[in-house]
Amino acid sequence: MKRKRTSSSTPSHSYKPFSADSISHLLDFCTENGVRIDPRLEIRYSIPEGADDGRPIAVFLREGGEDIPVDTNVVYIPKRAVLSMKSTGLEELQLPSGYEPVPFGVGAQLALALALYLEVVKGPGSRWHAYIQSLPENVVDLPVFWSTEAGDKDDLTRREDAKKACSWLRGTEVEQNNTIGLLKTIDAYYEEVVIPVFNLNVHHLSKASPSLKDFYRAYSLVSSRAFIVDAYHGLSMVPVADAFNHTTDNHVQLESEYDVCPECGSLKQCPHDRDLEGTENDRNADTDNDELYYTMTTTSYIPSTTTEVFNTYGAHLSNAQLMAQYGFILDVNEADWVGWDASEIVGEDEYDKVMQIWRLCTAGLLEDAHGDSEVFYMPLNSGGAPDSRRVFSVNSDGRISVQLWCLLAISWVTETQGTLVDEDVVSLVMELLKNTSSDNSSEDTQASRRSIMERAVKLCEDRLGMIGVDGVDAGAELDEVPASMWRTRIAILQVMAEQAMLRSCIEECIYIQMDDC
Repeated sequence: MKRKRTSSSTPSHSYKPFSADSISHLLDFCTENGVRIDPRLEIRYSIPEGADDGRPIAVFLREGGEDIPVDTNVVYIPKRAVLSMKSTGLEELQLPSGYEPVPFGVGAQLALALALYLEVVKGPGSRWHAYIQSLPENVVDLPVFWSTEAGDKDDLTRREDAKKACSWLRGTEVEQNNTIGLLKTIDAYYEEVVIPVFNLNVHHLSKASPSLKDFYRAYSLVSSRAFIVDAYHGLSMVPVADAFNHTTDNHVQLESEYDVCPECGSLKQCPHDRDLEGTENDRNADTDNDELYYTMTTTSYIPSTTTEVFNTYGAHLSNAQLMAQYGFILDVNEADWVGWDASEIVGEDEYDKVMQIWRLCTAGLLEDAHGDSEVFYMPLNSGGAPDSRRVFSVNSDGRISVQLWCLLAISWVTETQGTLVDEDVVSLVMELLKNTSSDNSSEDTQASRRSIMERAVKLCEDRLGMIGVDGVDAGAELDEVPASMWRTRIAILQVMAEQAMLRSCIEECIYIQMDDC
């Protein structure tokens, strides 16, 4: 039996106009493609707080309906109904020389956006036409596209809002991870892949001309709505699953058997299972449903008094990630963090040496070392990879990641005690880490801790100076921004949250320094 995979990406419906016939289009698609929805549920229009024009759709419990037990499959979505690189036949088209769709990360999003865009261009000739008609008509309001709206001459308020929001995101995790470089990547993909695909496949596309704004829309839909479903389809648009709004206290989640044959999608044994030695993989579906469907399954009991039924965000997404992917943030998010690249902390000359020692340190005692510490935390799903900003970070409680502390400690030791060999540096750093909260430390150990904490304070202070708009108090500015400028408001709120984390870390580090005096 193969493990069930729950979705790691779910849709957002705030701030995106839908067509007036979104529901009828979606239900038509369901009828034509065998999508089954539990009769206790209904899809209807919803107007969440802060939405623009248009009528977003959502999923609700029918009035006067029955309770729904936990672990109930409330939606069955045939695997053939999802829109993916495989199901659309993207890989069968004539593609630019040297280009192969990437199955993960931004590359997968771009490839799926292309597949979706080509289906949009086909119009009624696409078997997903009715589903596509149910999707938001405009580019989803994501930070990556705000800079493209700053030149909008038709809507002065929207232009001012986009421009201000971009200026406030300066130095934040949203900018660091998702905006400047990503927009350049999308634009380059459009020029190097999308346009050539149109030129090479004129007979398939009825001589349609590509549009950058239309491709932006396709990418934004993928970013905000797509799911990773299994090893065959990979990142996919999943009709009805993306009609659910989402919240932290969710009722349902998308479930699928991820480990299918990547060549044909079979969950049962198939000819592709034979490896070079002629052995077979033991892969069997529990039921025909696992072989044929993805399901929306209840994760909790849903009483009949419930109104809207919600999906999950996916585990441990920070507000910066939520804003970048979906265009909104939570009032309080315990998964928040502020991070750094290792290259921002360690100079170029000593980078290779310091990172080599860091790897030796982190190969051993980190999980035991941070324990119940009030100073350190271990980032979830960080994997210890030094190329992840989350590894070197401060969390929502202002605690410093144990990996970041080790990096600062190694940097300090190598600068002040350069004659030590690598193994001695590792021993010293790990000893300092073990004694971070000890009241019985030697004077030398206490002095070393103070020096390392000074570096942490300096790192946070420097980052504070990089965030937001120079010389403008974020809280005071927020009071002056009207609700209609929601982009600016959530950008300022993100700035305030990151500032609070950094200041909390500074206070904790200073407290430790004083305690060591």
